[in-house]
Amino acid sequence: EYLKLLLKIVLTISKHGNAVILGRGANFIIPKSERISVRIISPLKTRIKKVSDKYDVLNDEAMMRIKRTEANRHAFVKKYFYADISKPAHYDLILNSERLSIDTIVDTVKTALRAMNA
Repeated sequence: EYLKLLLKIVLTISKHGNAVILGRGANFIIPKSERISVRIISPLKTRIKKVSDKYDVLNDEAMMRIKRTEANRHAFVKKYFYADISKPAHYDLILNSERLSIDTIVDTVKTALRAMNA
């Protein structure tokens, strides 16, 4: 039931266009010709610092949170889509947020969208 509802919601959003869907296996639901799939990465050290600062927790707690979140995301996609989210072939762009600002990432994605729609 969950998967049926998820498919319905994600496909409905995609039909309306001009949307950003964060996670939820959207790149395995929406046809490749109708989406751009972006993975944003950064080194574990950088993620630990961001989580530690954001939630005011020690580095060990931050690392546990990150590992748990990553495991849950991997398990979700594997369970419902039989895929490994860490494989680069599943993405049109992979961007490193350690070296790129959010504004630069947004501009890069916009440029890629324009190129795909040209």
